[in-house]
Amino acid sequence: MLPVERNHHPDMSIIRGMISTDMQSITLIIQDSHYSEWFTEETDARYGFLAIADRYQKFNCDFYLANYYHFSYLVNADYEAAKNILNKKLNS
Repeated sequence: MLPVERNHHPDMSIIRGMISTDMQSITLIIQDSHYSEWFTEETDARYGFLAIADRYQKFNCDFYLANYYHFSYLVNADYEAAKNILNKKLNS
């Protein structure tokens, strides 16, 4: 679904996901700590990504295709969740 290389996938964590009532669109708040040099302290968890995707259902396919994927600052509960995830990664 996301326009990032597969080697990022193990480093990506969904902070929050919201799906439309008709299941045709999904919005994700994501932390991608693939570039570990950017994520060395707990406060670095404030950096995340926002992805908005629409469902593609043609030619025997059924997946979500991101039409928007952009850097985002995480605040409030999203930031707290990202801090918990990052702390686990830093301590492992």
